[in-house]
Amino acid sequence: MQAVATRSTGSQTDEVSADTVLEVVRGLHALLHHVPLEAAAFGLDSRLDRDLGFDSLARVELLVRLEQRFQVELPERVLESADTVAALLEAVRAAQKCAPAIRPGPHPSQLEEHSHRYAPVLANAQVAA
Repeated sequence: MQAVATRSTGSQTDEVSADTVLEVVRGLHALLHHVPLEAAAFGLDSRLDRDLGFDSLARVELLVRLEQRFQVELPERVLESADTVAALLEAVRAAQKCAPAIRPGPHPSQLEEHSHRYAPVLANAQVAA
């Protein structure tokens, strides 16, 4: 049986398992290489550069997708140090253990109703511009 780390984010619980990380990697691989999701035959030991063809820009996109999927913030060093899918899995699990949940801000369409909370920030942005 595989160990699974979970994080509750409001009404949703994200499971950090090999399958969920592979799902994110497969999605990006399919998009970048114009292949069907089912055609992506790789596993945890697959190397990001050699086996998946992920250059530095693709790795940045992959980290962003992992951060969004699991609501974590990964350190920049993961870009260079994580060379396999398994290393990404461990990085996401470590980030979930040591960091509080990231609470997404309001959708831009909701800024009007939350404007009282963001007024000081918006005022400073206008002065700087």
